[in-house]
Amino acid sequence: MDVLTCGHVAHKGNGRLCRHLLGEGSDLEDRVWHLTGTGLDRDVVCTACDTSDEPLDLVEACEGCVERAQEDDANVIAIRGAPGVGVRDEPIRTDTWRTPLPHEVIDVAAVPDSPATWLLLTPDRVLRWNADTGEVDREARYELATHSFEVWAEREPRTRVHAADGGRYVAVGVDYGRFGKVLDLDTGSVTMELDRGEYHQNTVPFPLAFVSTEDGLRLVHGTAWNRLDVSDPATGELLTRRDFVSVGNERPEHYSGDFQGRLHLSRTGRYLGLDGWAWSPAGLPRVFDLHRWLRVNVWESEDGPSLLTLALRWYLWETPMCWTDDELFVVWGIGPDDEIIVPGVRVFDPLTGHEVRAFAGPTGSGALFSAGSALYSADPGGLTRWDLSTGERTGTVTGFVPTHHHPASRELVELRDGAMVRWRLPG
Repeated sequence: MDVLTCGHVAHKGNGRLCRHLLGEGSDLEDRVWHLTGTGLDRDVVCTACDTSDEPLDLVEACEGCVERAQEDDANVIAIRGAPGVGVRDEPIRTDTWRTPLPHEVIDVAAVPDSPATWLLLTPDRVLRWNADTGEVDREARYELATHSFEVWAEREPRTRVHAADGGRYVAVGVDYGRFGKVLDLDTGSVTMELDRGEYHQNTVPFPLAFVSTEDGLRLVHGTAWNRLDVSDPATGELLTRRDFVSVGNERPEHYSGDFQGRLHLSRTGRYLGLDGWAWSPAGLPRVFDLHRWLRVNVWESEDGPSLLTLALRWYLWETPMCWTDDELFVVWGIGPDDEIIVPGVRVFDPLTGHEVRAFAGPTGSGALFSAGSALYSADPGGLTRWDLSTGERTGTVTGFVPTHHHPASRELVELRDGAMVRWRLPG
């Protein structure tokens, strides 16, 4: 091996740097990515080199120096050029079919373990409906408390429904709002009243997720802007009781300053993905071990050892996210903030928080779904399929833009013109 420009005897990194990003103190330099057009390959330069009239003076450096400059995106202030998007056309089914909905709905949720079974949300009722038979076998009325709010960044409050395994228990909550309820569809009764407070609740969706555990069904829910709790949805019993204790004017131990938003439960129910933000504001996609929270450490969701921050994105949160079958967490958006972003996804290991791969292509305009070895992105022109291992686009279903996934039916669905448009996943 030769001695590289960075002064190290090592393998060359995949990309080049300007000389000002070598050596001590280089991590403090603002920098610019220059995408080469081959995947996400990029050269990295300081702002002085980027704005100079002279041609870029790029040098080769070792893998460690290059990776450090490329992966540390906190000081990235611009991205030049475009990424390369790999394409490998493979056969894909393009046929969809329509199932008329029995009522006008404002939201739906798949009953995760019951094929073809859905919850339908109207302005005053929740119905359990079978899309194959058309039968409605349960329904319950609900009414949510109202409160005044200010719409922030075009985030209009929207009432959403969340389904538990079996479809008996239902959570209804207002995204960018304050209140919610848990209903028992067998009895029509309200088992829990939900309230997460009014402090900037208009910036994030209502955190809600059912999880089936060895000890029974549980509901993870927001109880304050910066706090999640777990309750028994049948009785309302709080299972994560804990109190913050202040000493003088110091912040209490375990106190979190993070806003908790949409929750993403992994396929096995082991991990929880969190989408939220913290001042200034910065989006903070995170993961933690739900089993540790329930069985080992009641503070796990605040500062437990399994709680990992995957990225920091200024002014950017509530982006598409999903879990893969092998429990990797996929987060849309490559870059440091809402104005400097490459359309694409990053894939993280929830055990370590390390990025295991990233690729450009998915637009981020709609939801992400994963099944088998494929990632599916609801893009403006239709559904696109991506190989999670190579990052190549392998197929498109034009004109179909799904919003929901039914894991038991292996279907993606779109609500359109009073009907559920359905598309079967392979396998």
